[in-house]
Amino acid sequence: MPLLKRVKTTSGEWGVWEIKEEESWFLENLELYPSEKKELEGIKGNRRIEWLAARYLVHQLSDQSIREECLKDEFGKPYLQRESAYISMSHSHDRVAVILDQEKNVGIDIQKRVNKITRIKDKFIAAEEWDFMNNTWEELDFLHVIWGIKESLYKAFGRREIDFRKHLKIKELSANDALASVEKDSFNANYQAYHEINEDYVLVYLIELNS
Repeated sequence: MPLLKRVKTTSGEWGVWEIKEEESWFLENLELYPSEKKELEGIKGNRRIEWLAARYLVHQLSDQSIREECLKDEFGKPYLQRESAYISMSHSHDRVAVILDQEKNVGIDIQKRVNKITRIKDKFIAAEEWDFMNNTWEELDFLHVIWGIKESLYKAFGRREIDFRKHLKIKELSANDALASVEKDSFNANYQAYHEINEDYVLVYLIELNS
């Protein structure tokens, strides 16, 4: 079964799907809305099946008999047409991750561990954040966790023109979780982040803390 993991949170749930199906399987098992069909028409290559798998997983986590229409706002942030739940989606190679929360803003990121992340580390890690790396971390894992937290923050924030070093901040980091924030102009939001390193993948998800 391609549903690798399904975990409940305080007010929601997240899951990871391993894509083994053909595109035709998703098309047969997803009743797409006209707006979704139009969006899919503009997607090419492997991104099509990732797009389909993410929406299939959203529906699985929602536990609704009728699938909700999944749209994107003007900045590209996904949302459900009628349900008030917050959602976030991510994909990497053959994995798709989704988080759904009924009460709080969320973000999620899944990445296959690759060495090329070392080439861009200075673009997303602030100087003071290197202090979190100690002899308990392998550098590749550390880089992917920091990237995953900041990518999840970016998705939760849901707006463009963000500086990953300046506006997305890691305040605390342990072997399993972190405290992070988005701080831009007058906007300030804090999140509890959690991370898992499984096989060749690093998963990060975060949930907004009460202000």
